[in-house]
Amino acid sequence: MKTAQRKLFFYIATLLIVAGATACQKAPPAPSKPTTRTHSRADAIAAQKYYDQGLQEYSRENYLEARTLFQRVIDLDTNEELKTKALENLKKTLQILKTLDRIKAK
Repeated sequence: MKTAQRKLFFYIATLLIVAGATACQKAPPAPSKPTTRTHSRADAIAAQKYYDQGLQEYSRENYLEARTLFQRVIDLDTNEELKTKALENLKKTLQILKTLDRIKAK
């Protein structure tokens, strides 16, 4: 009888181990819905601040800094009108930087 009890014990233990291992496996995450980023008031204020600073640096002919600031406005992606203006100014700034590089290369 002891042999039968041992076999039963090992059988049950094996089942528990297998069941436990199966339970520990994580199910693949459910596909998430596309998230839309909500923009805070702080993001809008920051975007306007970066845009204004970008204009100041552009007028000072500090084009590298202006480029960085206009890119920040675009990255914040808050106000479409402000983003469009920043994109236009970024294009102008990049064109100027490209021209300056060509002049330096000569």
